[in-house]
Amino acid sequence: VTASNSATVDIETTFDSTYQVYALTISNIRASITDTLLRMRNKLGSTYISSADYIYHLNRSNSGQNTYTGFADTESSYRLGMYMSNETFNSGQFIVYIHNPASTTSFKSIYSVGAFANVVASHANMAGYCGTGETQPLTGLRFFFESANIVDGTFRLYGIKNS
Repeated sequence: VTASNSATVDIETTFDSTYQVYALTISNIRASITDTLLRMRNKLGSTYISSADYIYHLNRSNSGQNTYTGFADTESSYRLGMYMSNETFNSGQFIVYIHNPASTTSFKSIYSVGAFANVVASHANMAGYCGTGETQPLTGLRFFFESANIVDGTFRLYGIKNS
């Protein structure tokens, strides 16, 4: 999926039991405003979950600091990236790992790694985990900025072969 000033990007109907693990890459994502949060929601069955069921922890390091910042909470979506920007030469890159999406006996757990650069040439790395107490099969993922559109970005889903 290629975003072009999109309110949301949905990845649907591609998760099944063919692969035990999927990897979703997000390349060159950019927001329509500065300092917004990139978020994600799970689609279980036919519904995107928007209740406070997402338990997450996100670590963030910044090239301008020698400390790490951690964010942990229960919210209505998973916080994937922070302080994303709208400058044309800024972009974020992420990989989101999805384990056992078709399972009806395990909780849906997703983890991500990513990085982005902002206008003043500082870089941030992020890694996080999101879990929900749901055991329904995962049928989709929705990506959105908290208060902005997705100006640019390419989303590609890969199945990791069972062997």
